[in-house]
Amino acid sequence: MVQAASHSAVQALAMACSSGAAGRGNLASLNADIATLRANQQRVRDERKRLAKELKNAQRRKKRLKTKARQLSNDDLLTVLLMREEASAENAENTGRPSSGAACSAAGQPAPAMSEGDGVVSAEDR
Repeated sequence: MVQAASHSAVQALAMACSSGAAGRGNLASLNADIATLRANQQRVRDERKRLAKELKNAQRRKKRLKTKARQLSNDDLLTVLLMREEASAENAENTGRPSSGAACSAAGQPAPAMSEGDGVVSAEDR
């Protein structure tokens, strides 16, 4: 079985190295194929590097945001929630659809309270 594999390899080598127009054309075709494969390989490497850089930046951004979020006080969080509610109410007026916070306020019901462990002031404490 090893002899059969080596025999076919020898035949392929002999065909590639044969003198004549067909041999030179085959060699040129092989060189073109190799150049194409190398270009594709470089393109894949560049893409992999770009994706690794994007992933690293996204992880750093997430870490920075988490650090900043931990530093917010209850008052800061309440201010953010109120700003979001105002923005969603304005958005609802512009689109004609009620937002979840605006629907609760319009119905005369308080907005759903957050759990005490969240560090957010509930609607009753406002």
